[in-house]
Amino acid sequence: MDDQGKGLIVTSGQVWKEQRSVGLSLLRNFGFGKNILAERIQDEVSHYLDQLKNYDGKPVDIKRITTESAANIICSIVIGKRFEYNDPTFQRLLTEIAVCFSSHKQAALITFFPFLKYLPGHQILVQNVKSILNIEKDFIVKSENKDPDDIFIASYVAERDSRIASGETTMDEMNLLKSVFVLINGGTETTTTTICWFVLYMLNYPQKIFDEINTHIGNNRVPSNQDRPKLVYLNAAIKETQRLASIVPQSVIRICSKTQTIRNYAIPEGSLIVPNLDSVLLDKKIWGSDADVFNPDRFIDSKGQLKKPEEFIPFGVGRRVCLGESMAKTELFLYLSSLIQRFHLLHVHPDPRPLLDYIHGITMIPKPYQLKLFERAYT
Repeated sequence: MDDQGKGLIVTSGQVWKEQRSVGLSLLRNFGFGKNILAERIQDEVSHYLDQLKNYDGKPVDIKRITTESAANIICSIVIGKRFEYNDPTFQRLLTEIAVCFSSHKQAALITFFPFLKYLPGHQILVQNVKSILNIEKDFIVKSENKDPDDIFIASYVAERDSRIASGETTMDEMNLLKSVFVLINGGTETTTTTICWFVLYMLNYPQKIFDEINTHIGNNRVPSNQDRPKLVYLNAAIKETQRLASIVPQSVIRICSKTQTIRNYAIPEGSLIVPNLDSVLLDKKIWGSDADVFNPDRFIDSKGQLKKPEEFIPFGVGRRVCLGESMAKTELFLYLSSLIQRFHLLHVHPDPRPLLDYIHGITMIPKPYQLKLFERAYT
């Protein structure tokens, strides 16, 4: 697919530097890493939990509801709008995003074997991306003239116009569209997938996290971002989920800017480099012989404090580390602490072993599963 050297992912040089710098600056203005964003997330989490309550112990696959909720958070920032979960345009966008992430593993092959783009299968992928871009292009048209203090799109347009007036800039409509594509799609799917993996693991390990929440927060209020340092085991379980599920096994492709020699291997200038995060996150030399076992305690030190191993790299490394890392951490904490505080998570079937199999697309998506949720009875 021809990205025309635009956006936050496939660009390099001055284009990438400016898009990355502007994108990060604007997102910080909208509260990334601040309590104002946490409050927005908490509002959406409340809607999410109320939707789950409606199932009242009936078997449910939470993936779609979780997708709708996660998408609403990033949409509220990017386009300044929260959708009703049954909105037709919203549903169409989420369906296309799901197809994109579950079936686009093949798209990476075209980077290395360009002739594959002439095969029919590739055209299906192209049409999928075009469908998403058309929906998001309409978002831009409806948002670009609104208050730049409230909407990423309007803020980008205002910054672009200012830079055009004062000199040259790489900011333009296509860079904006591709940035919106990355923010909405990536901000929706990776958070959703992590939550679904966490819940799958928690079907076997829920009690310890609930006890921690009950001790430090209780049931008289919902968890807040200020509670994050207190819930050490929950944070460790989130990290272990990100490590073991390895949600995004390969990071953003890089280009070797000049010939390098690493361990006697010559890497020519212009070579494409695919960082394999999977090989680090599951390496038994790093994590021990039980690296393929879910064990949150590996992230807790002898003093009961949360460890931060340098090998823990689910968001990538270097200057191209995930732009939404701080938002993702806040989302995961608030969603998962609130979910465990409010609901019992139970297996649908008597066999307690979860099916830890996955669909390998751009992300490692757990195969569909159902569970039962019961509201906790507090006295």
